[in-house]
Amino acid sequence: MGEVIPATGKAPVSLASTFEDLEAFYGKAKEVAACLGAPLEKLERFAPQLSGFAAEVKAKREPITQQELALEFELIVCAFPNGKDEPDFVAIMVCAIAAMRPSIAAVQLARRELINKCKPLPAISEVREAIEEMTKFLDTVARRIHEFPVCLSFMKECRQLYPRPRVGRARARHKGPILTS
Repeated sequence: MGEVIPATGKAPVSLASTFEDLEAFYGKAKEVAACLGAPLEKLERFAPQLSGFAAEVKAKREPITQQELALEFELIVCAFPNGKDEPDFVAIMVCAIAAMRPSIAAVQLARRELINKCKPLPAISEVREAIEEMTKFLDTVARRIHEFPVCLSFMKECRQLYPRPRVGRARARHKGPILTS
């Protein structure tokens, strides 16, 4: 892939790394959002990766600057061949969305969703809805990261108090109903 030279005057942006990094972040975020229902063994394997990812989530939940917002919207407009008619569209979108004070990740994930799911260039209302949806998703991820240590320690305590019953060979071979009095 090539590079995009933003109209904001910043250095060229590598499209490949922009999209690949976002896919990796989104994959980890989905894993964190779903992790609390996982078995204890999976949570224990996942725990070492969590602190580094927590720092990444915290950094990406910072409010986005107008220059970064303009670049993200330029990427959206460039992705749709029908979106290049109105030159002021990006400026209008930046002004309309900046009032929401979205985070960097919410805008990037919304861009990902819009490019992957929309056929024509999305309207500003669709962009706002996508950003709100991704903000909720990031809030869930941040909450799960915060809850993770408590959940893990609770599950370990439960495992110590109530160990898994071991099924013996005779029990495992029994095919008929278990009769109790």
